[in-house]
Amino acid sequence: MCLILDQEQSRCWAEAQKKKQEMKEIKAIINECCRRSSDILNELYNSNGRPTKTFLGIPSYQRNAKLRISEQELRFVFVNQLEEILKEETLSKKGNDRFYYYVEEPTKDRYRFSKNGHLLDSPRSGEGQSANFDLTIENNQFKVLIEFKAKTATPFSYKKDFCKLWNPKEKRNGKDTLRFFINVFENTPFDKEKYQKFIDSKIAGFLKEEKRESVEVIGIFLRKGKADIISFVE
Repeated sequence: MCLILDQEQSRCWAEAQKKKQEMKEIKAIINECCRRSSDILNELYNSNGRPTKTFLGIPSYQRNAKLRISEQELRFVFVNQLEEILKEETLSKKGNDRFYYYVEEPTKDRYRFSKNGHLLDSPRSGEGQSANFDLTIENNQFKVLIEFKAKTATPFSYKKDFCKLWNPKEKRNGKDTLRFFINVFENTPFDKEKYQKFIDSKIAGFLKEEKRESVEVIGIFLRKGKADIISFVE
């Protein structure tokens, strides 16, 4: 009897360790995507119209003739880097262990987003409507939910993203679910404390008292020289 229990405990421990390692690998993929994306976007931001390693161009705006890196550029560059990294990962993966990604995947839950930005919640069954996640990634055991945002977005827009990411009901088919909010800034002198305060100001008074899942927040800060990346859990 003791032997059977020991074997079962050993199996459970081995499975838990394997899952823990796979979760670390997924986070490493996201972090590497952010690192590569930050290098590309920072080069574009500082290019002043000169050719760069990427063929992506950034339109200038006549008001100030400056380049502006938007959520769209962040998302596009990130997905391109993800594609390359997943190709590398797939070389050592087989069958259901390989990763797939989806753009604008519908949410599992339904939402009701008020126009004034004060009431954003997950409504009762049958109310509201489905929303979308900017990007999702999954394999047979894990699901990753990602939202992208530029600094200049409104607090209402930030709150909508966190409303979806925080929602425990967005766990998919029993899979372990990781949630990321990825932010891009231009020439913003933030350290980790200032960045946390910035995010808190954007989502102030929203769902703080509700049950919610953890979200890893990642900020990409473009500037002269090397871009900075700051992360924390919200």
